[in-house]
Amino acid sequence: MEEETFLGRKKEEVILYSGLMEQGGTLIFYDKGFHIKYNDESIKAPYSYITEIEKMSDAGLGTVKIRLVAFDMFGNKYDLRLVMPDDSYAKLKKLRELSE
Repeated sequence: MEEETFLGRKKEEVILYSGLMEQGGTLIFYDKGFHIKYNDESIKAPYSYITEIEKMSDAGLGTVKIRLVAFDMFGNKYDLRLVMPDDSYAKLKKLRELSE
């Protein structure tokens, strides 16, 4: 049984890429938020803590390069460039919009 966190239950985990389709980290979707582990960065926060999310370009093979600006629970600001599956970007963007 999945352990519940302050973000709710874990729903899905997707790979984030760096370089030529090499795994650079993970994005975990929870009921009420997300956890990104990418290179040396780690941010865990509710979807409403995302202040900007935009598609920068197509990255090939069903992935997109995005810019994500978000704050964590301690007020630290993160400005990340990530490569992720296109459908995961759409899902993250939609969950952020629904949290407003």
